Amino acid sequence: MNLVHGGRLVPAAIMSLVILVAGAVQATPARAADPPVPGQIAVLTQNQSLGADLRPVLNARDQPTFQHEIRKALKQVADNPFQVRALAFAYQIVKADPDVVALQEVFDLRRNGEHAAGPYRDHLADTLAALDLLGGRYRVVARVQNMSTTFPVDLDRNGSLETQVGLAEHDVILVREGLTAAPVPFPDLCLRPSLDGCQFQVVSIATDLPNGRVNRERGFVGIDVSLNGRAFRVVNTQLEEFDVEPETGPISRTFQTFQASELITMIEASNPSGRTVVVLGDLASTPDDETILLGTLPVVPGYIVLQTNGFRDALTLDPDNLPLGDTCCQAPDLRNRKSRLDRRVDHVFTTDQPVEVHSDVLGDSELERRLLKRWPSDHGTVYARIRYQ
Repeated sequence: MNLVHGGRLVPAAIMSLVILVAGAVQATPARAADPPVPGQIAVLTQNQSLGADLRPVLNARDQPTFQHEIRKALKQVADNPFQVRALAFAYQIVKADPDVVALQEVFDLRRNGEHAAGPYRDHLADTLAALDLLGGRYRVVARVQNMSTTFPVDLDRNGSLETQVGLAEHDVILVREGLTAAPVPFPDLCLRPSLDGCQFQVVSIATDLPNGRVNRERGFVGIDVSLNGRAFRVVNTQLEEFDVEPETGPISRTFQTFQASELITMIEASNPSGRTVVVLGDLASTPDDETILLGTLPVVPGYIVLQTNGFRDALTLDPDNLPLGDTCCQAPDLRNRKSRLDRRVDHVFTTDQPVEVHSDVLGDSELERRLLKRWPSDHGTVYARIRYQ
């Protein structure tokens, strides 16, 4: 793994983190030595975040403001080097040892079409490299692309838009090596296919920036995997925020409702008969969210949409993990000292009734923040080991 940041070797504190993490992983007994447990699957959902606040960039309405904000965001990303954060993500995965990993907000940044020093990195490649370094053997089985755009940027502040900054964002499903898995053929069923998955039909209104229009998409992707004598369909998604957007007003609250409903429809249309369905991801919705009225139209949060369509919140079935840990959200630049996690928006839902659930929220410890000098992500990572009859 390339531990170089901005053309310089990373600080000694980061190398200490590598040694500490690698030692901790080596000291952890491998689950491969354990006998298989019939009907069991272990899953993990991890929103990796960009490590910078894109909202001021997407809200810019004139060229000087846009250029200022995009340079500021790129500096934030560079100051939170992803190859370092990837070690923390990989440690969480290797320590938890899940069968299936759902990643959201996996970014790929390029400068003039190429990866380069500073913020211009492939976050998925860094994650896989960190996993390999720590002994985690996972492979990519399915991806959906939610955003892909290029910004002309005046990095040198000389008045010339000399640099093309490419920004792509994906949701990804990883599977442990040795397990047989395949993407669910969602692209054959949906109206907006994207790689191995689909983008939702209802999305946030495109943002008109000084350099063109940017579509902020959300999507979903799934895999079929069989293990421990049971067939599973695992779906990864990220829904729109249940907030009022300045561009669209109160109507933006409906986006999450329509997306969650489309997700349920596509899962049913894909004929998961005989498979236990597990939905992972950032639903941007908490168990405390309530249905509201927009005029006479009921607007139902994504959490309630899944719950009323036969999906069970797996973490509520773990008697040893009460009260449930919050997962959102640290500051966008990840530098807040005291944790700001105050709501649970990252979830594990399942169609069938488990007989046993063990779960945890990772990435929220003060030790990790001190070692990294930042939080790994603005979200906590959610792990669940679920056993069915």
